[in-house]
Amino acid sequence: MTIDAAMPGRPQLLPVSDDWHRHGFESLEEHWSRLKGLRPDLGWTSRQLSAGAIRGSVIACRTPRYAVTCTASSGSFEMRGPASTDNLVLSIALESPVTGLQWMHPIETGMVGVYQPGEAVDAVNRSAMSFAVIDISHEQLDREAEREGVSIETRRLNRSGVVPGRVAEATLGQLRQLVGLRHQGERLPLPPGVTLQAMIVAATVRQLAGVQQVEQRIAYGLPQSVYFRIVARARAWIEAHLDAPIAIDDLVEAAITSRRTLHRAFVEVLGETPQSYVLKMRLNRIRQDLASPAEAERTVTTVSHQWGIPELGRLAARYRQQFGELPRETLARRRAA
Repeated sequence: MTIDAAMPGRPQLLPVSDDWHRHGFESLEEHWSRLKGLRPDLGWTSRQLSAGAIRGSVIACRTPRYAVTCTASSGSFEMRGPASTDNLVLSIALESPVTGLQWMHPIETGMVGVYQPGEAVDAVNRSAMSFAVIDISHEQLDREAEREGVSIETRRLNRSGVVPGRVAEATLGQLRQLVGLRHQGERLPLPPGVTLQAMIVAATVRQLAGVQQVEQRIAYGLPQSVYFRIVARARAWIEAHLDAPIAIDDLVEAAITSRRTLHRAFVEVLGETPQSYVLKMRLNRIRQDLASPAEAERTVTTVSHQWGIPELGRLAARYRQQFGELPRETLARRRAA
């Protein structure tokens, strides 16, 4: 499903301690709403890939120097758009048992990402994942580096991308344990003066200072392997033609590959066949339209026809499998709101 600024406002947050808040979510809509409530300048949209509910929890801490948000989620979904419209954003993949993707770059446990204000991220979360995200200004990041006794060259932070290398395993293991306790609502066994938020920022700063350079943002057509290049080209073409018939031969031509290699690339990179990916993107667009107040007069039939699924019986079955409810139930809930 696609989640945008029309979704509900900020949630009521449950205190974990004096400085952290925690809230669970049971769907991709709730996931986006929780994050938007904690990070109002979040600008991405989300689309669900795996069937069933997207579940997890968000914990967050805001200080005068920076904000830290940690998300643990199950299920697969993609995100496109700015990580922040105002702040520099840094992230650590605390747990990524199945490789996620950012700009068609594989993201594994311990990797750090850098996101410039207003620049769009293209990310795919696969299976269960846990991330820590820091919203911080460039100036404050310099101050945090001074506290750690390190320096980060400006040129290393002037592009969005994935930092080479990983956070040290001992540090990563400690962060995973502490963040996991927070997600469970537990207080942390830390000595006075030591905070989880400061530990997350310190680990990120050390990683940034310890690498030679930050990789440049990988745009469509410039990934690091042939499979990533194929999937990137195909996804870009699908995004531009989702409201029109899409044949496998169209994708083969757009991705400059063969049918067999196209299929293998999608399964390897996204865990999806090309056909299932196209169908799920269309189901997300249908759900977005059915849930949108701006589409109040539209029916399930007209929306499904627009997005290329005219058979209502097929739509209902796949929609329910994907989102756990029928299209008419989504429409009824919007009309009752």
